[in-house]
Amino acid sequence: MTLNKEILDILVCPKCKGELKYDKKENKLICWNCKIKFPIIDGDIPEINEKLTNEVLISDKTAKRLGLNVGNDFHMFFVKDDPNKAPNSRKFLVKGIYNSGFEEFDESYMIGDIKHIQRINKWEKDEVGGFEIFIHDFDDLQETGFEVYNKIQYEKEKDEIIINIEKDETKISSLNIELTNLRKEQEKVQNKGLI
Repeated sequence: MTLNKEILDILVCPKCKGELKYDKKENKLICWNCKIKFPIIDGDIPEINEKLTNEVLISDKTAKRLGLNVGNDFHMFFVKDDPNKAPNSRKFLVKGIYNSGFEEFDESYMIGDIKHIQRINKWEKDEVGGFEIFIHDFDDLQETGFEVYNKIQYEKEKDEIIINIEKDETKISSLNIELTNLRKEQEKVQNKGLI
């Protein structure tokens, strides 16, 4: 199996959110923090690049439930807000099958190309539905939260949050950060003279 470095850079351990390394010999993704190995049971990891791909990586549990194997096609339906409108449909190809060892994770996640969601939602290339930030030192959590809060700008009329990180602008349609609570926390810390 060949593993695109860009894909490996964004994959994280579902348990600790730590870095995963790929072991070619064992055909497994390994989290050295948790000492857990996640085997790619069959197939390969999808090649995701600038061109839209229909290849996906699904869990062994999902594959068994749906009777799918590597190389099989399947349709996925995306329900619209208006129940009177027909759902969007996309055809995907099973490129690989994984087993994380975490039942809840395996029941919920499929790895594929975000460009499908962007097209369905009529988003631009720089728009996403949410994001996660990973930090290496838990002691930096509050400071990192304040830094993210200070870099975002909410445009109420567009219902968007814009994050300016370095020179890039990333538009986010929804974000699971409680900005009000974060602002209150920041004010408490400022009042104590900590920042």
